[in-house]
Amino acid sequence: MKTYTVGIVGGGIGGLFTGALLANKGYKVEVFEKNLIPGGYCQSFPRKKFSIHPAVLRIGSKSCKTMIDSYCEQANIGKIEWKTYNEYYQFGNEIKINQCTPKMDDEIISYFPKFSEEIKKFFVDIRKLYDIMNKVFENNMTLRRLSVSEIKFYIPNLKRTAGEFVDIYFKDKVLKEIILAMLELDEKSVAMAIPMTYFEVKGQGQYYIPEGGAYSIIKKCINKIERAGGKIHKRGVVTKIEVENNKVTSIVSNEKKYEFDIIVSSMDINKTYFNLIGKNNLPKNRIINYLETSKWKISRSCFSVWIGLDDTLENLEIENGSIINYPNENSIAKIRRMMQTKGLELPEEYWCQIFTAFSGDESSTPKGKSQISVGLLIPYEYQNNWGSKNYKDVKKKLTNKIIMDLEKRYPKIKGKYIFIESATPLTYESWSGNTEGAYLGFEKYENLVYSRNRPQNQGVFRNLYFASHWVSVIGGVNGVMQESLKTANLILSDFPIENNNSFYDIYG
Repeated sequence: MKTYTVGIVGGGIGGLFTGALLANKGYKVEVFEKNLIPGGYCQSFPRKKFSIHPAVLRIGSKSCKTMIDSYCEQANIGKIEWKTYNEYYQFGNEIKINQCTPKMDDEIISYFPKFSEEIKKFFVDIRKLYDIMNKVFENNMTLRRLSVSEIKFYIPNLKRTAGEFVDIYFKDKVLKEIILAMLELDEKSVAMAIPMTYFEVKGQGQYYIPEGGAYSIIKKCINKIERAGGKIHKRGVVTKIEVENNKVTSIVSNEKKYEFDIIVSSMDINKTYFNLIGKNNLPKNRIINYLETSKWKISRSCFSVWIGLDDTLENLEIENGSIINYPNENSIAKIRRMMQTKGLELPEEYWCQIFTAFSGDESSTPKGKSQISVGLLIPYEYQNNWGSKNYKDVKKKLTNKIIMDLEKRYPKIKGKYIFIESATPLTYESWSGNTEGAYLGFEKYENLVYSRNRPQNQGVFRNLYFASHWVSVIGGVNGVMQESLKTANLILSDFPIENNNSFYDIYG
């Protein structure tokens, strides 16, 4: 039986899951990871009998969980044990809304009773828009099955932004900002993101994280590749991808050449083309035009703090789950803008995610103890001193500010610290090799998301492919796994092995 060798550059979730999918189909896979611990953003680190997880944000809603379960089953890497938790949005001291409920409209109405009719109308209409969108998707993006009234409702909203759509229903500025914040959108997002976000991510009930964090998926992928006869090259720094006769032929790592039939990169596309392959080896008529027209905007990075505590959440009077915290309900938009601009200080008021769900995971947190992680989504370049000699001082200063704010919120944590760890965008860069901070994939409101010119899974050479955040428009673990599936299907089609069917993506 014909088989093929596959070399994968980068051992994050994109590279490893692509490798696991292909290994399950009989391809011989080798993964090159520059760090000692594979996993990229999905690594886990031991700290005093705890495990801390850089991927602090949720893995997914019910639909994301279903998606990941389907992908793992097809890769035959074993089942994931899931933990559930609730997520709350807190605006100032007064408004706290449970996002993990199909009755989000009732939750919002309880705080804004005088706008109850507008709120009900908004949720009815986004349901209507969602149903119409599904009809369009089911009919190959045509309007064939739509009634005249549905077309009249659908077409104008194709052209609206999320801000313009919300303006139709709400005149109250605070309510409008809260709606957008809970949907994790901003005014420039496309209006169609509202029903998609609510019905496919929000409002589905509880959120989910894997027991043992995202690294549990990484370990399963590594086991699959190695059991199938593949190899993970730890500290396998790749310095070159060689090209011959319009094909990529080999990977050079630590001054040694490895030849492959197929090469997959989970690195930044520009770095793959210009640093590893080299401009002179690229087909000029394609690559120059491709890169000129593919100007994508890099999204936010993180500043994160992890804290181990010598008591239970219950005794410390800390909520179990996730709290998206906006300190002032009257300035959500202002806070978001501040966090998206350059500066030298963390603003006095900032929004963050306080995550405690790993406290209920005994593989991550010892019994009788608890764990908090705080994640701030900020631009990679937000803190101008990251790369300077003041780096440690800046990191310590921001960490101390976050701890002080947490102590105001949860006074019983004082004196209970077992460890405090923090990570800047430079830390995430060292884990991922990502120097631009693109941890969410493309910005949701960028035209490039739907552009034919955006980076694709297929490279400019017939046997070169990409699988990572760099080709994902969704972002997150589930988004990258979906791109891995697409990449694996392309390889199955281009380099088939006998009796191997393609993988099935339940989300198209």
